[in-house]
Amino acid sequence: MSVIRPKPPEDPLHYDAGGLEAAAGLPAGGLGPWCEPLAPCRDAVLASPGPGLPDRLLADYTTAATGAGGTGRVTSELFAILRTARRLREGVDRVIVAGRGAAAARAICDACCHPCHNELSRGERGGRPRLSFAPPLVDNDSLQALLDLVEPAGAPRTSDLLDQWGVVAVDDGARRAAGGVATDAAGDADAVVRVLVSALAAGRAAAAPLAERFAAVAAPDGAMAGLCAASGCPPEFAVPEGVAGFAAFGGVGLLPAAIAGVDVVQLLAGGRAMRRRFAEAPAPENPVLRFVAAARVAEERLATTAGGLAAWTPQLAATCGWYDTVRPRPPRAAATFRTAVLAAAPRRDAVPVPVSPFPGPRGETDVADRRSSGGTPWPEWHARGVAAARAAEAPLAAILLPRIDEHATGQLLMLLLLAAAVAEEAARPAAGAGRRPRV
Repeated sequence: MSVIRPKPPEDPLHYDAGGLEAAAGLPAGGLGPWCEPLAPCRDAVLASPGPGLPDRLLADYTTAATGAGGTGRVTSELFAILRTARRLREGVDRVIVAGRGAAAARAICDACCHPCHNELSRGERGGRPRLSFAPPLVDNDSLQALLDLVEPAGAPRTSDLLDQWGVVAVDDGARRAAGGVATDAAGDADAVVRVLVSALAAGRAAAAPLAERFAAVAAPDGAMAGLCAASGCPPEFAVPEGVAGFAAFGGVGLLPAAIAGVDVVQLLAGGRAMRRRFAEAPAPENPVLRFVAAARVAEERLATTAGGLAAWTPQLAATCGWYDTVRPRPPRAAATFRTAVLAAAPRRDAVPVPVSPFPGPRGETDVADRRSSGGTPWPEWHARGVAAARAAEAPLAAILLPRIDEHATGQLLMLLLLAAAVAEEAARPAAGAGRRPRV
């Protein structure tokens, strides 16, 4: 085997709104005129601190020497995140991620980790801990179930690594919107962390100090930061002012992902690539502006509303759930359409589907393609089902990832965050006018 590690592919994702254009009576590529009025919103979003977070972290991390335009790798924030991740990875066998940033962390880990990560042995996981997630609005029984995993009733104190667990508290400081009504789950999120930290401090670990099994990412002036400080473990990483949901590209998303073994450098590189594409691509070809324009076309031409995402692969289901927490939503929507999210190619070797020994009603087998003795490769088999489902459901728009890996996931998260920011900016009343400009 070569000692040279191949460079991971960095293919761009693709946004397809052909179904929407057809339904709205627009020609192919007809979203262009709807994208142009969003260009000023793009400028406003790019001027905010959130979209530039991946660029800043990567610039500091990849600068070899201090004083050369960055802080230097060893003193960079990303290096510190990786160091903390290693500390937790080597000291515990399960990490519970809690707080308002848990949805972002789960979206990254579900997309980029082995789909059966928690079911693998520690050796098969490469020495990385299992991850469990406690969302801000967790119910009593679900919280108790998490405690059952890590602190079973009557279990003795132990120093066995496989019995050790830790907590990562992640608070992005952003207020959420549900049904058009602003909500703040900070109280519940803080209470969940209090429960977990209390159990961790009084639990069955024989000798490890609390500070070695706990880490937090929080806004400096937030309640979560005060809670952690009161526990004797102040946050190791701060959420920069004004980044809101883009904190997924900071410690909020990167620390849990790094603990699980995700290549966070490639994740950041994907986010940086999408931000650059957003900044440089002409409005009619810009995937972010097209995504936002599609929602406006649906509203004005079809009397419907963009209703979030629909994952066509289990690995992206958590991303769809996370997007529901960051996207702007109207108070009422009589009818909605969802944007399908799917991958063009698998990340791993294709699984062969054996040819069925049982003939069909007319004597044919269930596999039409017999190009190899092992039957049809699973990606081809699966593609048929996806094609049939797409034909039946006729999704009006789709986001097509080249594959589900760190770079593509970084692109997807950045696209969705930028789209949410552009949509919010476009909804602001124009100066001297009572409503946003319309095409």
